[in-house]
Amino acid sequence: MRIERLTPGTELEGLQVLRGDTLVLRAGHATVRMVRPLRAHEGQGFHLGVSLERPVEHARSSAAPLLNDSVRIRGLLRRAVRAGVGFGLRTHEGNRLVDFSRAEVLPEESRLVLREQSQPGTLFHPGDVVRLCLDFGGVCHVGTTAVLASEPNQVEVALPRTLSLHHRRNSLRFRSSAERPFAVSFNSPLTGEAIVRPLLDLHTGGFAFPFDAGREAFPPGLVLDDVMLQLPDGTRSRCRAQVQDTGQLTVSEEGASMGRPRRCGLRILELAPEARAAILDAFIKARCPDARDASELPFSDVWDLFRSADVRFPDYPFHETATPEPLVDAHQRLGNGIHGLSKAIVYQREGRLYGHISGLRIYSRTWLSQHLVVRPGYHRHESISQELVALAADYAESLDDVEYLRALWRCRNRWTSRIYGAIASRLERPGLSCLHAFTPCRLPVDAALPPPRSDLRVRPAETSDLRWLEQHLRETQDVVRLRSSDWWRAR
Repeated sequence: MRIERLTPGTELEGLQVLRGDTLVLRAGHATVRMVRPLRAHEGQGFHLGVSLERPVEHARSSAAPLLNDSVRIRGLLRRAVRAGVGFGLRTHEGNRLVDFSRAEVLPEESRLVLREQSQPGTLFHPGDVVRLCLDFGGVCHVGTTAVLASEPNQVEVALPRTLSLHHRRNSLRFRSSAERPFAVSFNSPLTGEAIVRPLLDLHTGGFAFPFDAGREAFPPGLVLDDVMLQLPDGTRSRCRAQVQDTGQLTVSEEGASMGRPRRCGLRILELAPEARAAILDAFIKARCPDARDASELPFSDVWDLFRSADVRFPDYPFHETATPEPLVDAHQRLGNGIHGLSKAIVYQREGRLYGHISGLRIYSRTWLSQHLVVRPGYHRHESISQELVALAADYAESLDDVEYLRALWRCRNRWTSRIYGAIASRLERPGLSCLHAFTPCRLPVDAALPPPRSDLRVRPAETSDLRWLEQHLRETQDVVRLRSSDWWRAR
């Protein structure tokens, strides 16, 4: 490649760094920052400076949300200071990032004082234009500001007028605990060192672990092809991951022995179904200690719960003493969620079953929540319903390929009708939801069909017929229902 094509600002996709014939680094996104000829004692050629950046999610190309209310910005910064959140300053060239572990907001002077600089020396000077970065509530806030004063371990900057919000996570995460420990091990692509670290938090979409920035480097975009995820039951699962970003580690326990403790956030690229199921089960347990996978219980216990709540199914009457065999078989094969087709969750306390909810993938991108049952007479009836509904929604949201949620309930279940009805009626964009009621009916499957009408001709549909039908549905039906029911072809 000619050097004229590598001017500063040029974006590099799929950058690879080789040491001999060994691939040591593969970044998804990088930018050329500096180009200069080599000095005489360095040989012939050019010195190329490249910065590795956070990978761009092409599927979500919309602009980042912007916070431009000065009152809200000051309130956000003051809450972050009270919470002990670390701040960072980065030059606009992107070649210097300095962390500060303490801060103070001076609202009268519209200043932010950053203290306890991570690197010694005067690194910024009055008048420098910098980017202020802080991670708070799972969101990265970035704003442009100017340096007003600088000392060896302290910098004063103006309060930014705007903050752009970059959501770090696409789904909820939970912390690894002593009861359900998760860890990760891999060989560093840069040094070849074997690394084993406990996880700070994780979910099916990604995880984070601590590292020492004084001696380790995990640039954004770095791809780790051979990562071993250690599950709580002692088993291991191989996965691929990519570094999304790094941030200051504010929890002192994880980085007590590190010189410059930071957290490294990774996005999982490939994950085995068994590992995904283990992570989701641990998430459910962390979210609600009394909830568990329904497939771990005998189906007879679940059926007794339905019987006590008088939730009837005409095909399987309760007066039969034996548990229906088809239901037992489906419970054993489909309840654990490994296949991604369905999932059943129960609420159990002190060995007794109090609640149940299940979900089913009814279309390629649509998840149906159903069979919400709570044992009657319990004094925390409504609280259990809330826990189960929230768990079912969080579980469905964690499935990467699910975009639409549906719920099916009986109208006589007043709590469910009130909650789901309120959600559907109060959405700011009603076109993104729909609420329908229908009356179930039963028809005998062995009854004789009526004779076909002689004035109607039936033939197999051709491509032109399907196009006409799709166009008709686009013009007359609801777009959300068409997409969620796989009636809308992907473009």
